[in-house]
Amino acid sequence: MEHTLSRYSRGLEMDYPQHSSDDLAVEQAQDDVNALKNELAKLRVAYLRMLGKDLEDLSLKELQILEDQMSEGILAVKDKKEEVLLEQLKKSKIQEQKALLENEALRKQLDEIRRTCKSPFLEFNPLEKKFLLSDCPQKFIARENHRRSITHAMIQGVKWPRSDIFAVLQLEALSS
Repeated sequence: MEHTLSRYSRGLEMDYPQHSSDDLAVEQAQDDVNALKNELAKLRVAYLRMLGKDLEDLSLKELQILEDQMSEGILAVKDKKEEVLLEQLKKSKIQEQKALLENEALRKQLDEIRRTCKSPFLEFNPLEKKFLLSDCPQKFIARENHRRSITHAMIQGVKWPRSDIFAVLQLEALSS
């Protein structure tokens, strides 16, 4: 019986020779490389056909299938483009609304300032090249003149009392 088993083992070795693990790894890697090369070739052909090139080998049915695939692709691209445009339009409308609200708020602030005090800065008429000071309260004109004189003197290097400089800074803070 041992003799039969040894003959059987030798027969298996002859039918299925043992490969080294390195040979198997190289063979497996080569199979993977070949499979990837085939896949790359198929993808290149499909890409060229999507571009409308290399169509000579296609039958009428294959051309129809390709046309259907391309039509579906074009529709998907158009849908996405429309979605992006609608989103941009929505953002633009929101931005426009914000700008309109900000503009209205600034207009109200300007009207309030005009109602409370007619400033020579708000009443400048470039055609007449003069300020209309008649409607501005005398107190405002006096403060402006005082502030200008202190500022001018500071530029010239004249020393003013701290209380005057502090008063000018307070007036500037109130006016802004």
